[in-house]
Amino acid sequence: MSVWKFMLAAPAGGPAAIGLFSGGSTASGDVNTIQKIVIPTPGNATDFGDLTVTARYTYSMSSDTRAVIAKGQNDNTMGYVTIATEGNATDFGDMSTEMYLGGGCANSTRGFMSGGLGSGNTDIIQTITIASTGNATSFGSMSGGSTFGTASCSSPTRGVNFGRWGNGPAVNFIGYFTLGSTGSEADFGDLTVGTVYGAGCSSSTRGLSMGGYSFDSGGGYLDVISYVTIASTGNATDFGDLTQAKRLNEAALSSDLIGVRGGGDSTTNTIDYVTIATTGNATDFGDLIAANEGPSGCSNAHGGLQ
Repeated sequence: MSVWKFMLAAPAGGPAAIGLFSGGSTASGDVNTIQKIVIPTPGNATDFGDLTVTARYTYSMSSDTRAVIAKGQNDNTMGYVTIATEGNATDFGDMSTEMYLGGGCANSTRGFMSGGLGSGNTDIIQTITIASTGNATSFGSMSGGSTFGTASCSSPTRGVNFGRWGNGPAVNFIGYFTLGSTGSEADFGDLTVGTVYGAGCSSSTRGLSMGGYSFDSGGGYLDVISYVTIASTGNATDFGDLTQAKRLNEAALSSDLIGVRGGGDSTTNTIDYVTIATTGNATDFGDLIAANEGPSGCSNAHGGLQ
């Protein structure tokens, strides 16, 4: 069976893997748009519905049935949608601390928001129970002090945070935490290049850091994809390159097979994808409805649910 035919096949015995890109900022300003893709089928994004507020630099967290999107910037509200049913978001609750420009990940029961900006840099990790509604609570803290610009992904048991920007330049630090407990982030290893504003996605075994911005060697936009084996610790390994180098909190989402990245700045509507279990450069997937800076991504089939 060819790779292409494999990608077009829906998961056996289950619904199609659906990905959502939520919020962001276009050339006209911040938007409340939720965009939908069917992950096994490359093509352009379509309209899913609207968030409760306009928002960029959001956090997205999802189970196999529900997605929760936290606004964060000048607003601590969270909204949710049922992934299988197109429509507008409903109020979920409030973040315990207003944050934006951090990383979101989840397993089948809990969502997690790592770091960000609020009244200042923050090292807080917040958590929610996805199936219920209510306010977020404190989970623990990130390593290395106050930080923002991290990218997150998860297996069913472990969350991973790629890169960050604190009181100094972007760093190559990778941290991890155990989803079933509460506590602080621990050292996982180093990225191939110091990164901020990237995107993270995963299968149940492998986590990907995609794109971002680096201050290494004079700085610049990154097209780099790096990967780690989530169950172990150690430094990231080069995976390949994105189709474009864009930095401003591009979004990523995945099934257990395919990693998809979208957006990056208000001139970029590109969506591209990789096969997570292999290595190699990304391939064009399609286009977002409009060029988009600072959306967030989630799906009903990501690696934290397997």
